[in-house]
Amino acid sequence: MELKFLNDKVIKKVLAFENKDIRNYIARIIAHTTNIPYECLKDNLIPVHPEFGSNANIVNSTGDLPFFDGNVYFGIEVNYSRSHTTKRKSLTYGYQLTLRQLANSENYKDLKPITIININARDRVYGLGEFVYETILMEKKYHKEYTDLIKIYDINLSYFKKVDYNRINDGLLKDLALFVIEDEKILKRIYEGDREVKMVKKNLENFVKQFDEAFYCSEEELQRQIDEEMKEEGYKDGFNSGFNDGFNDGFTKGSKEEKQKIAKLLLSMDGVTTEQICQATGLKIEEISEL
Repeated sequence: MELKFLNDKVIKKVLAFENKDIRNYIARIIAHTTNIPYECLKDNLIPVHPEFGSNANIVNSTGDLPFFDGNVYFGIEVNYSRSHTTKRKSLTYGYQLTLRQLANSENYKDLKPITIININARDRVYGLGEFVYETILMEKKYHKEYTDLIKIYDINLSYFKKVDYNRINDGLLKDLALFVIEDEKILKRIYEGDREVKMVKKNLENFVKQFDEAFYCSEEELQRQIDEEMKEEGYKDGFNSGFNDGFNDGFTKGSKEEKQKIAKLLLSMDGVTTEQICQATGLKIEEISEL
């Protein structure tokens, strides 16, 4: 069955609403992804300022849906397009959520764990066909966990292509069916009596009407968005690469000309050997002899 992806901009804004039911819907997603008991998360998620950066020398990063439950920092990211940067972005967010806890060296022993949950439209992180991937820092040869400070979960929404919608009754599949199923009859059956999802859907519909946003997009439309984004990034990368190469070439050429001027000046002085000029300018003997 063809997937229809819920507008990612809309879902991010709606899930950020200050609402108990919506907050507990997020707690469900976290619980079913990480196996943390839902009872430990229910009514305990506190929103964290979305700007992760804490150091003036670090480029600031803004997360989609960051929360804290008193024990763990959670960063939930909805990634429909920039899937090729998901890995780097996840690590960056994890490191910056760690750094923001450090006011001094005494804080190291009190660091709270970081859990990043990426809800991805495509299976491009590992491409192995799984619904959920769990990534930890691990020693390469012996596969021993290095630390439990940072964990990253990647959810693959394209997995729903393999799923019989009539058998979705609970768990993470139920939580996220809303992200990829447009058919109201199917959604009504899946979420019958589900108060938390009812509140999410109500706010989604209000937001779409208010801002005239598209509710769902097809895989083809999503791919077009990705292609356009990649083309734009390719243009920027090409421009930056060309600019940097040109600058570096010009700098190198100018630097060499300056060295040659210095070498000529030293050659005109009595008592300065060719070896000394080589040491002073970095030019080779052959280059100096040609001056």
